[in-house]
Amino acid sequence: MIRQHANLITRPFGALISCGRIEIGEVFEQDVRMEMEDGRTLALRRITIRLDQATRDGDMELHLLTNLPKEMASAIEIADLYRKRWSIETAFQQLALWLNAELAPLGYPKAALFGFCVGLLSYNLLATVVASLPAVHGEKKVDEESRDT
Repeated sequence: MIRQHANLITRPFGALISCGRIEIGEVFEQDVRMEMEDGRTLALRRITIRLDQATRDGDMELHLLTNLPKEMASAIEIADLYRKRWSIETAFQQLALWLNAELAPLGYPKAALFGFCVGLLSYNLLATVVASLPAVHGEKKVDEESRDT
């Protein structure tokens, strides 16, 4: 499974079928074909998620391409797996940016692993605090305060 970006051109080979909803939006599926550089044609499934809220890049739809047969994974399962992967990637991006968990001078593998673990522990602590703020102070106040920073 990969995300379809603008440089991956496919041709629709069937109707767009509504498959249901996941937590972040409505899921659709469509059979598509993609021409390879060597002339071969790949038969793929394009899973489209119409998002309830735009991504940080402003996208309202995500398109995923997979060669998994429908019997192996439904469009809903694929979309939900991608959503979970997206959450994990976002967590690692925040870990790298906010906590500077990847330290270049640590030339020793054990020291680098220890530094990463300290960063991961710090991220989990920070995520717990951020998740509990709305329960303590109210969601409206937390939204207003976080926009001001």
